[in-house]
Amino acid sequence: MRRSARCTQMKASSTDHNSEAQILSFVCHELRSPVQKIVATVDLLALMDLPPDAHKAIQRLDRSACELARTLSSIARFHRASAGMFAEQLETVVLPELVLSAADEARDSYPDGPVIETILDEQLAGKIEVDRDRLKHILSNYVLNAVRHGTGPLVRIVARCNQSLLRIEVTNSGRFNGPRSDPLDWRPFERGNVASGEERGMGLGLVVVKLLAGQVDWEIGLSDEAASDTTTFFVQLPFRPAAQQL
Repeated sequence: MRRSARCTQMKASSTDHNSEAQILSFVCHELRSPVQKIVATVDLLALMDLPPDAHKAIQRLDRSACELARTLSSIARFHRASAGMFAEQLETVVLPELVLSAADEARDSYPDGPVIETILDEQLAGKIEVDRDRLKHILSNYVLNAVRHGTGPLVRIVARCNQSLLRIEVTNSGRFNGPRSDPLDWRPFERGNVASGEERGMGLGLVVVKLLAGQVDWEIGLSDEAASDTTTFFVQLPFRPAAQQL
């Protein structure tokens, strides 16, 4: 009887999450156009000759509008990823440009946030074959997560490779506050701590990361070091140097 009740409870929980995802996917679709108009309007306001206090208010509005746009994007990606709609698509990519793009997005979203440092192996200066959108989304989530949840002045992105594997790590100050038994066993709409003064998100970022990585057998994980009071998220995937063009 206890086992039956537990199974029923687990099934109901799964159904609840699926229903939440479907509802939010519909809401995301309906809100996308209005949010794009808000972002465009804020961009126009930023160009106007206004008092300093007004520009500070516009900057806060811009950050909030961009955060809402990212949330809607995460909802859409969660819906598509959970339905298995992201097939692997290899492209020729300059990895340093992709890494810097993720760092720049975080800097633009949190101009008063920590310094973001990038360190890449010399072997990664050339072009590689990789699923650009998948890696960019995972890396952007890691960096934004580090900026929002970290407690120190520095976020470090490190990319290393050997003959067969590429590993990218994102490290921030502060210990991880997620589930201890399986740190990446995040569920939709569960959220960890955020830095002081920041609003909480919907808890979708790391869920989407896990879905996207799992679909192509990329390894993801984290380590948090008590001695250094840091948290490091990583993604590890096949290293495929692009063929040299003659």
